[in-house]
Amino acid sequence: MVVSIPKAGTYLMAAWLESLGWVDTELHLSNFTLSDYRGLSLAAKRRGEGRECYLPVCTSAGLVGPGQFAVGHIKPEPWGRQALQELTRLFLKRDLAHATLSHLRFLVATERGAADAAWRSMAASPAQALAFLEDEGERLFEQEYAPMCTWIEDVHAVVPFEDLLAAPLAPSIAAVSALLGHACGLSAEAAHARLRGVIGRVTKTYSGETTCISPWWSDEVRRRFIRLGLNDLHERLGYPRY
Repeated sequence: MVVSIPKAGTYLMAAWLESLGWVDTELHLSNFTLSDYRGLSLAAKRRGEGRECYLPVCTSAGLVGPGQFAVGHIKPEPWGRQALQELTRLFLKRDLAHATLSHLRFLVATERGAADAAWRSMAASPAQALAFLEDEGERLFEQEYAPMCTWIEDVHAVVPFEDLLAAPLAPSIAAVSALLGHACGLSAEAAHARLRGVIGRVTKTYSGETTCISPWWSDEVRRRFIRLGLNDLHERLGYPRY
């Protein structure tokens, strides 16, 4: 089970698992709803056209069978931690400033989110970042990021997004490669080679390239991120303070 902070490599990890032989259920689980993307084209998936229904994770987790995987931004409570206890849990994390601005890029590229949002028509700039944080910052930090941080203490592996892309091989990815390789009968080196083979593949949420935050960055943007709780959450996630 891939449990991830939004824009932390959820579908890159999914592509890696699929390349190793696990079957993608094409289900996105959350605490109270299930999004079903089976049978849809990649373009439809990127537009968010999955069928959504009310199905708590205590039930939906049971849809993941042997040799299969699902993904989701599942909060540990309510029910989340208990519901996933029987599944191997991989927690994907990312520097939250980078994750937030990658989320902004993705929403603009796919025309998802509020159509009349001021930030949608703005050029990449600190002004666009501030407008996005005004609209979405509190929701992301309070409802998405903060609850997810506690997974770091209750998973089989923590996977930093930055390390997925790193060369040379980062110790965290060496450990994940060994875990996955053992499960599917491959060496750690062979498992890692499969990851290198899927990096850059267009996925459901790939925004075209890894986000470089410099076009959006300024002292004011940094202060706004800190007011939202960036440094406190970074300490919990093991990232440096801004």
